[in-house]
Amino acid sequence: MSTKPIKSALIIRPDGMGDLILFIPSLLALKDELPHARITVLIRKSFLELAKLFDSTIYWITTDLDPYTTGPELEKNEINRLTKYFEETRADIVLAACPRRNWLDHLAVYTLPDAKHIAFNSTERDPYFGLKLNLLLGQNASLDYSHLAPPANADQDWERNYGLIETVLGKSVMHLPPDLKLDPNLVSNVDKILVERGLSSSEYVICAPAGSSHVSIKSWASENYAEVLSWINKKYKSKILIIGHT
Repeated sequence: MSTKPIKSALIIRPDGMGDLILFIPSLLALKDELPHARITVLIRKSFLELAKLFDSTIYWITTDLDPYTTGPELEKNEINRLTKYFEETRADIVLAACPRRNWLDHLAVYTLPDAKHIAFNSTERDPYFGLKLNLLLGQNASLDYSHLAPPANADQDWERNYGLIETVLGKSVMHLPPDLKLDPNLVSNVDKILVERGLSSSEYVICAPAGSSHVSIKSWASENYAEVLSWINKKYKSKILIIGHT
């Protein structure tokens, strides 16, 4: 993609937890190929502890906002905060890593105009919030990405993410699926927490009521979860452990 060495890369990935997990393998491939580069990734704040389990050497920038449901005109303080962090990266390359473009992608372009801007070659845009950001920043020029990367030719989302990374590197890399290895100390701490709550192996059922509240196909009413868990408790006399993120 570039003959100049990449010293710093800024990656915008503020979508869902599952999307982040599917992106991690290609992100780690980029890190392996650029061992001396500073890799900075913008993610949702609630996913930070999960992200650190994959790689603690990557610089993680976090935000509480959802750029798909909240416009920039309501987040001026957050824009100022993120702009400062973006400037500090001094990124040579900015990657819009979400398949669906959002206004934070454009904020990164605006903040780092001299970087190379690379995004997925997608027809999905965010013209409404993008226009609001344009007006808020007083920019008349289009804030878009000049280099477009095709997704890798594959059936699985995690593998298609490699198309972006391979465009940056200018070569193919090995495609590895997501793989989370937990630190033994972390597992030991979890065991202690379970014991403190009177839970032991094979004596409880785990419920992870995850999903996206604004995507109907990914959400389920809380009363439905309650009904199923109540049925499990009565039929099998099992304790229920509800897990998730805030």
